[in-house]
Amino acid sequence: MKITILNGTTKNPLQTIGERAGICWGGDITDKDKNIKRAIDCIKSGHCFDGNTSILTEKGFIKFSDYKGERVYQFDRDTSLKGLVTPEHIIRTDYSGTVYNYRSTLGTIVTDEHRMFGKLIDGIKDLKKNDYDIFLPNSKPKSSRSSYASNGERRFLVPSCSNNNICKDNNYFYGCLVGFWLGDGCIGQRAPLKFHLRKQRKIDYLKFLAEKNKLDFIKCASDKYNLYSKESKLGQLFDNQYVKNGAKYISGVEDVARLSFYYGVIDGLINSDGCIKSTGVAFYNKSNYLIEWLLNYGCLLGYNVKEICGNRNGTRCVWFRRCNKINVNDCRKKKDFVRIYKVIQKPMYCVSVPSGLIMVKGDNGQTFICGNCRPLEYVSVEFVVEDMSARAIRELYTHIAGGPTRLQASTRYVDYDNFSYYTPTGNEDLKKLYDEAMKSAAHYYKLLIEEGMKKEDAANLLPLGMMSKVVMKTNLRMIENLMNQRLCTRAYKEMRAFAILLSIQLSEIGDEWEQIVKNLFVPKCKKVGYCTEAKCCGLSEKKEIEWRK
Repeated sequence: MKITILNGTTKNPLQTIGERAGICWGGDITDKDKNIKRAIDCIKSGHCFDGNTSILTEKGFIKFSDYKGERVYQFDRDTSLKGLVTPEHIIRTDYSGTVYNYRSTLGTIVTDEHRMFGKLIDGIKDLKKNDYDIFLPNSKPKSSRSSYASNGERRFLVPSCSNNNICKDNNYFYGCLVGFWLGDGCIGQRAPLKFHLRKQRKIDYLKFLAEKNKLDFIKCASDKYNLYSKESKLGQLFDNQYVKNGAKYISGVEDVARLSFYYGVIDGLINSDGCIKSTGVAFYNKSNYLIEWLLNYGCLLGYNVKEICGNRNGTRCVWFRRCNKINVNDCRKKKDFVRIYKVIQKPMYCVSVPSGLIMVKGDNGQTFICGNCRPLEYVSVEFVVEDMSARAIRELYTHIAGGPTRLQASTRYVDYDNFSYYTPTGNEDLKKLYDEAMKSAAHYYKLLIEEGMKKEDAANLLPLGMMSKVVMKTNLRMIENLMNQRLCTRAYKEMRAFAILLSIQLSEIGDEWEQIVKNLFVPKCKKVGYCTEAKCCGLSEKKEIEWRK
């Protein structure tokens, strides 16, 4: 086997990691020493969610297990909405290790080195501040007053919705009109916007909106009111834009520049079908489109939104309130405590966006803004592997996710008359039988081509043990995952030999790569501290499942 490192491989990986981490988490990115220190602090970071956690995309909330690369919303550190962006990387990791269980409040579990975005609480004064920052659940508290075992077990606040500075401009009042029509307006009108209103509160609000939008307000009957525009047929315009399949509808929040319009839509909906109470607003409507819009995008507009009852005679109800923070691990609530699940093996997911902050939703319906930056994805690794069996290459492909890609030698155009093959060590008599089988496959492959069969059809006869060549472009996160699995003594021999050889080749690039190989490229038992295999080799001890309050 031969591995050649290509020029596309990042030469200074620690500098690259440190710069990206500094951009996302704050810090001087011009100081090389600080970049390297920052990189060393975070190269072992892992931050992922389970598949039942949802991420906010252009199509609404989608479970990570069903996510297919849609654009996602990203946020600034002041929790303001930054806009939609295509993720730079999509992460799916077969995780084995410790997780923090926040199902009682956030409705999710996170890996122990997940980068939470919130405010750690040491006293009552901290509750009034919104100076959110990145912290790791498994890191130790800086405060000497805290008696908790880790930051993840302390009381902390997380932002539950976006906080945007909105001015009540023309877009806002037009949004109010749209929202009020979605709640109380009539479908199927041409020139006017038609409303059936009985409550004086609603009539006064419609007059107010007509004045703000410079429309003519006309009372037609005892409970019928119309709004006219001299410039356009409002009824037809609203039907075209806000009706879908015979039901009222509004599209997702796509234009950040028009956020005031969407804020207006919610205020209009509240003034139509909203039941306003001291603790929040109950909104009833028969349009599934409107209810789903509120559930998906209310968190972008400063509201916590949850469905509080099922479908009753075609009507659904959601409860939303202006509450921009969630109190986690509150010692005053007996049910609200974190449990650390010591051994878990399941797929974990995440995405990477430039700002490092995304909106997610737990399986209990709770939304919150969370850190996501994965600096290891910014380190590129490109190499060529020669004389590797097709079977081992198939195993190598299991470590491809998101951006990484590969090219393999073609079986359609390349001649394999006398192919080389991987020979396992062992019994010599069995080796002779193995060699005869390989030679027989080569003989009949050549014979079929001579008789006129196309190479691409005859190639179906080629064995998995045949040597091939592959060019691979990936990143450090994928290579780390590969090394954790394939350096295990129970890994397939050829794959383990490949992992060892690649580690040697990368460490020879320079001192920074040598540090990364030393710190990251270890069997997974050395990473998590115990053996996760069904049959243990004895290198590390197995551990039973353990819980801790």
